[in-house]
Amino acid sequence: MMKLSCPSFKAIFIISFSLIFNIHAFSQDWTPVFVDRDEEFTNYWEVPYSLATDNEDLFVSIAPIMSNRRLVVKKFDQTSSKWINLGGSSISDGEVIFSYLTFNKGTPYVIYGDAANEQKVTVKFLDKKTKSWITLGNPSFAEGGSALKLVFDNKDIFALVDGLLTKFNPQKNIWEDQGEKFTGAGCSVKGICYGYFNKTHYIAAQTGCNLETEVRKMDTGSGKWVRLGKWYASEGMSNQLSSTMIDSIPYIFFEDFSFAGKGTVRKYRTDGSGWENVGKRGFSSGIAFYNSITVRNNVLYAAYWEGGQNGRLTVRKFDTLNNTWIYVGRRNVSDSKIVNPAQMVFIGNMMYISYFEKSSKAIFNLKKIELK
Repeated sequence: MMKLSCPSFKAIFIISFSLIFNIHAFSQDWTPVFVDRDEEFTNYWEVPYSLATDNEDLFVSIAPIMSNRRLVVKKFDQTSSKWINLGGSSISDGEVIFSYLTFNKGTPYVIYGDAANEQKVTVKFLDKKTKSWITLGNPSFAEGGSALKLVFDNKDIFALVDGLLTKFNPQKNIWEDQGEKFTGAGCSVKGICYGYFNKTHYIAAQTGCNLETEVRKMDTGSGKWVRLGKWYASEGMSNQLSSTMIDSIPYIFFEDFSFAGKGTVRKYRTDGSGWENVGKRGFSSGIAFYNSITVRNNVLYAAYWEGGQNGRLTVRKFDTLNNTWIYVGRRNVSDSKIVNPAQMVFIGNMMYISYFEKSSKAIFNLKKIELK
């Protein structure tokens, strides 16, 4: 194979390729879908919420000041660009901080901790006939917290609450514990994330005195959470953890203190020998905070507060061909600092991202971009 060595040709090629690449990279841009100018969703600076999709519709569960911080679920009406309540103006009895919204066969389900019941957790679903929210199983069945998720597998329904795995028993109409509660390696546990694949439950968290990230899976035989790999997945102190899965492989995205707080994504090796970097370790230009990671069609997407851009929201996807993280649309998705993790969902070839942006108050934004 002949090697080209003409300097002038090489320079022209590099310039041309660079122009083509930049035109392609920035030909896509983020389009505003909704800006909460009426402060419909406003609460405190950090406003926990859950964004979900069903078919081609967008939904959100949130507890804003306007509803006295009681939980509401809203559907976005794209014709009027307004959010419409589902099942009334209040789902919870008291104030709610954390919730998780999902769908099963077109029916919305929400899990939340209720201050009226000492932040204990309840699951409800929307009855389509009565258009009211019905409690599933026993209410207040677990001590609440910040990590909540529902998982559906055929007729089985699982609820994960701060490291405790429970399963709904339809005959008894109660939630039953499925093994021990995850407590980590001592000192503290934070940033819990969940995954599920092929009837196996996974949990990721920052644990121990140095808050290193570890990932475990539930061994149904013993009822114990078993660590993946011999060492901590982060190989050092971590923060702002988010996780996702591609088939049976867990991926973690975290603020990496071994690399000046920059963002790092790692995955578990298929041979079970441990963890490896996805692209460059510490790939962000500055500190990566309020991290989120998700997957679509086996492509990883990472969203984060970027210290190198004054805390503005940045979204990247992983380019497997070049083993690098590239920007999705323009670099600064938000106009100013974001104040909690962004949430990403997909409808067809369209990616939607929601976030709260710092103004005089925390303002909810929703944007979209077409994925090529």
